[in-house]
Amino acid sequence: MGEGGETETHTILIGSQTEGGFYSRIAADSAVFIVRPSIVRNLCMSLLSLRVMSFDTEDVRRMEVSGVERTIACERQNEQAGWSYTTDTEGKPEQRMVNALVDELQVLRAIDYVDYQPESLQPYGLDEPALTVRVSLSDDNETVLHTGRRLPDGRAYARIDSMTPVFIISRRTVDIIERGLLPEAEETGVRRQE
Repeated sequence: MGEGGETETHTILIGSQTEGGFYSRIAADSAVFIVRPSIVRNLCMSLLSLRVMSFDTEDVRRMEVSGVERTIACERQNEQAGWSYTTDTEGKPEQRMVNALVDELQVLRAIDYVDYQPESLQPYGLDEPALTVRVSLSDDNETVLHTGRRLPDGRAYARIDSMTPVFIISRRTVDIIERGLLPEAEETGVRRQE
């Protein structure tokens, strides 16, 4: 608190990482100090939402999942008509699974952020994503999710095109993405990147 009980605002500048933490300084001062990584992580987590996708499910008009071996896309003209393929895919999309995919992505949350400013996406398998999901909305906006290398427990690294950080998504989410647009009764044909 300042004089007379007024609130003061201070700006802390956080720089490059070094052994033991991050170079930092208060904007109005020239003294440089090191802040522990856990403090920087907590600051970043408080600024970034764990919810990484947000849209109304009824606004989704087109879904596309691209994997190493193929791309499957489907769209819906309206709620009553359901989903139909727009790619050369045999059969009919399983409505329940496509809707489950839309529902999963609509509330997609990062389990954790692992790199806020990645110098390279290669360590996460995101330089050549295992899966890319495009969600196209009725207002012509599009959100693109990329999944990368899977972790031993089945979770995967991921990122959104419009965001810099790399985060982790659940095994359940990756499984739903892999099966979401497949034709009725077809086994998953998307090859996982290990």
